[in-house]
Amino acid sequence: MDNLAHMAMLSVRRVPGLPIEQAASGRGEVLGHAVATLVGQPLSRLCAPQLPGQCNALQQQIEALKPGESARLLWPLMRRDGSTRQHELLLTGAAPADLVTVCLVDLGAIAFAQALSDGENELLQMVATGQPLKPVLDRLTALIEAQFHGMFCSVMLLDPDGLQMHPGAGPRMPQSYLQLLDGLDIGPGVGSCGTAMAE
Repeated sequence: MDNLAHMAMLSVRRVPGLPIEQAASGRGEVLGHAVATLVGQPLSRLCAPQLPGQCNALQQQIEALKPGESARLLWPLMRRDGSTRQHELLLTGAAPADLVTVCLVDLGAIAFAQALSDGENELLQMVATGQPLKPVLDRLTALIEAQFHGMFCSVMLLDPDGLQMHPGAGPRMPQSYLQLLDGLDIGPGVGSCGTAMAE
């Protein structure tokens, strides 16, 4: 699991609005924002607007920290796309005394990565124990669909002759759609699967 993508560090000044003095992340982004765009912005830019009083409560928590003291909080923060995810905030009173270091740990991203890892292990177990291909592919598509709201996933299989494709899995896909694809010749411009199989 790549934790760099799920952590960020902020240095915040203890004044009204909690302006961000410095920001760093292993991926150059914090909650979908480019690091450079956050410097000078208030920490409230990351607070979820649907939770009234959240930023004031966070400011009170930060103001209560003495230099060298630490606190750990679970806090919902808003990503650039407007979605809200639960984060663990590790607050540390820094020197000079008017600064606080805030380590953000995106628990949603870590849970997502853990679910994918668990699913991968389950699929490997199914293959290792000789489960038939159809249930393995159905589980694979279900795993992917569960991670992305509104996604429909399918797997197409290539005939042994290498000329036609057939549905291998796609339990949530409309059956009428899968029937249209069954036996379709592969080739450039024949959907993403048909094009990929032809290359």
